[in-house]
Amino acid sequence: EFIRFEISPDLTEFNFTDEELQDISTVFTKSCFCEFPDDPERNVEPIGTIHGTKISDTRWQISIDVTFYGSDTRTVSGVFTIRE
Repeated sequence: EFIRFEISPDLTEFNFTDEELQDISTVFTKSCFCEFPDDPERNVEPIGTIHGTKISDTRWQISIDVTFYGSDTRTVSGVFTIRE
């Protein structure tokens, strides 16, 4: 599974909630050979919060509490390294 979003490289801290998650192109993707039936009722924007604090040039403390597709909630907190 992947949760991806994009922020400005000029930020040192951020907090995005609900509708703001669309502004940072928040996406949840499952990486498997699973079947995902098309369900228009689940085709909704993510809701929740993504918060981050820069702790070095390449590392961030990030907390994610977001519900994707109406019912897939993911809660993650940790230190992440930026990939270029």
